[in-house]
Amino acid sequence: MLVEEMVKNCYDGFDFQLYKEAFRMAYSYNRLWKLMIDKKINKTTLRHEAGITSNAMAKLGKDLPVNIEVLAKICRVLDCTVDDIVEIIPDERDELHQMF
Repeated sequence: MLVEEMVKNCYDGFDFQLYKEAFRMAYSYNRLWKLMIDKKINKTTLRHEAGITSNAMAKLGKDLPVNIEVLAKICRVLDCTVDDIVEIIPDERDELHQMF
């Protein structure tokens, strides 16, 4: 049996989309917005001082994942830690994680 056939047989019927969905994490940057209010800094100022792109700021506004470098730059400007600006939301589908 060829290796390719073995791999295909091994993964035959495996739902990769379900696998991806099961391990998708949800993020919340509400802590960032609250910290910015406390420090009286707006998004534009933060973006310029941190040297991050408007695209990265838009992702933050939509609670989408961003590169850790973006978070590090923000933390440097706000003098905080990553834990102060982002929260990882537990997924409702934790049962699926047990399956994989």
